[in-house]
Amino acid sequence: MAPGKLISAVVLCIRVSLQIQGGNLSRDFSSVLDLRRGVRLPSALRVQPETRSFILDRPASLQIKMFYEEHLHLDDEIRYILDGSGYFDVRDKEDKWIRIFMEKGDMITLPAGIYHRFTVDEKNYAKAMRLFVGEPVWTAYNRPADHFEARGQYMKFLAQTA
Repeated sequence: MAPGKLISAVVLCIRVSLQIQGGNLSRDFSSVLDLRRGVRLPSALRVQPETRSFILDRPASLQIKMFYEEHLHLDDEIRYILDGSGYFDVRDKEDKWIRIFMEKGDMITLPAGIYHRFTVDEKNYAKAMRLFVGEPVWTAYNRPADHFEARGQYMKFLAQTA
């Protein structure tokens, strides 16, 4: 992916409906949970090519490939970076990629229906926690997945923010 032009976090959040929290949240993780009522059931995930995943019980290199495949979820994806760093790529309303650098202490909420992917950076290591609202749902739907109601609602939201 070729880098695009730089935009501010505020413009990014408006363009694609993201919520981003940054900086040293790891010192007081309870403050992260206070930001989102009803968030529960955290699940930690370590992504490192030379190790095996304890979550999905498959080589992390396959997991990295799975995360890098463009997909969407039917519920919000809330990720908190516990250690390491990487990139979330999201699509804007013109279907162009926007790359978001995430590092230890950052949290992001990707809205249901947004196409996205994740990859580690040159350090090849990230440990992230996924938080859920309600029951945990891990299902990812690879593109194309435009027939889902969550995608339609997200596209409607983007159209209204023009």
